[in-house]
Amino acid sequence: MLSGVQQTTFDIGDGLREIQSRLAYNQETLRQVNQANTRRAASLEQEAGMLENVDVYETATRMNQTMNQLDASYRMLARLQDLTITKYI
Repeated sequence: MLSGVQQTTFDIGDGLREIQSRLAYNQETLRQVNQANTRRAASLEQEAGMLENVDVYETATRMNQTMNQLDASYRMLARLQDLTITKYI
């Protein structure tokens, strides 16, 4: 009878150790996920700050320059498509 109680006690002890092991593993996983989320949140906040602090006039100027370059490229492409050997000579 005593050995059955001892075996049950050992089984309970083993079960508790298994539960503690899983709990420790899950806590470590949660800690790592929290750290990753904290880093990601900081990165997103920094990116949002950069977007909010954009100089509108500089952005408009750069966009106009890019549009002008694109327009010039389209005009040059149109001229090249119209080019034939007889017009070249």
